Amino acid sequence: LYRDHIDSIYLGPPALLGSSARPMSKPITMDSLTKILNFCSKEGIGSYLTLNGEFTPLNTYTSEYASKVASVLKALEGRLSGVICTNMYLPKLAMLKEHAPSIKIIASVNSLIMDYDRAKAFIDIAGVDGFIWDRSLNRDPESLAILNTKLKKDYPKILTQIMLNEGCLL
Repeated sequence: LYRDHIDSIYLGPPALLGSSARPMSKPITMDSLTKILNFCSKEGIGSYLTLNGEFTPLNTYTSEYASKVASVLKALEGRLSGVICTNMYLPKLAMLKEHAPSIKIIASVNSLIMDYDRAKAFIDIAGVDGFIWDRSLNRDPESLAILNTKLKKDYPKILTQIMLNEGCLL
């Protein structure tokens, strides 16, 4: 039943990449993450790893951390649909497209993409494969439809999404 209603899930990073700033009963391990990704893959549910948020520690923007991110994504390639990022500096620093080319880079709903020019900047400058429209557009379906149509005309392969439920299940 859930397969008909769930497009994708977002997962926090494994403990070796640091905290997602959400309280957890136990840290996410690579083993537990792999089990979840295998399940999602088998069930046809997309899975995205949230890499950074609005409040990201400064050590996130070092080449050492970026190397860790790249190695984790390389290990998860083929099971993970993509990564969700608020700050686009990290995917560039980690050279994610070079290390894990099949993993999509998606700009987070927290990137506040609510108009065509901001969407275009994230596509052209940051090189995202897609993004999640700002929450404010959920209450304005007419504007959302106009924006999406214009964007898809100019960027037919771009993935656009809306956030329906921000409820954290784990």
